[in-house]
Amino acid sequence: MLVVDDEENILSAFRDFLKKNIVRWWQPSSAEEAMGVLARQHMNLLITDIRLKGASGVTFFMEAKGFIPSFRHRYYGYPTW
Repeated sequence: MLVVDDEENILSAFRDFLKKNIVRWWQPSSAEEAMGVLARQHMNLLITDIRLKGASGVTFFMEAKGFIPSFRHRYYGYPTW
């Protein structure tokens, strides 16, 4: 599992959850770091923020899809308040 977010509180919440559920995961804090992880590791799941520092999460997601060819569904959202 790859979780990409530039906010430490989000990464911390995922880290706490994943530790309890014994899942192997990586938590790069930028799209650039995440692409490096994807180049070295096979991922079954990718969770990314839509707004990343220095990059669009949507653009990153589309580029990352090249590393996960079987990945067909994308679900993401942004609150509108």
